[in-house]
Amino acid sequence: IAVVLLVIITLLVQSFLFKTKNAPLQNLRTESSDQRELEVLTNNVSEEVLVAQNIEITFNKELSDKDIVVNSTPEETLSTEVLGNLLIVKPANQIWQYNTSYKIIVNQVRSLDGKSLLSPYTIGFKTQGYSGI
Repeated sequence: IAVVLLVIITLLVQSFLFKTKNAPLQNLRTESSDQRELEVLTNNVSEEVLVAQNIEITFNKELSDKDIVVNSTPEETLSTEVLGNLLIVKPANQIWQYNTSYKIIVNQVRSLDGKSLLSPYTIGFKTQGYSGI
């Protein structure tokens, strides 16, 4: 019984020491995750987009609403809005053209901590056809 008790105590001490040694590394990981570059997490685009649908792009960090450059093909005048880590893109006239294939290119956007996209982000989609109603 004494040997079993000694083994259990040894394992508990080693476990405690292992956790204590790795604690500073965990803090470093947290700090380095704050230094990440700006990245896109997701968007709300499906294969076919409604003509009145806003394009929503979610990033891994909160965004600045300054110096945003977004273009489209075919060319549209676009407006952008920032809500936290969400970039909302829509045509200035509020509607996409019917039955049109678009590419939206986010050329420049910055997080509040000054990080930028490493390369432009592109989304492709097609708008719904006109139903004649």
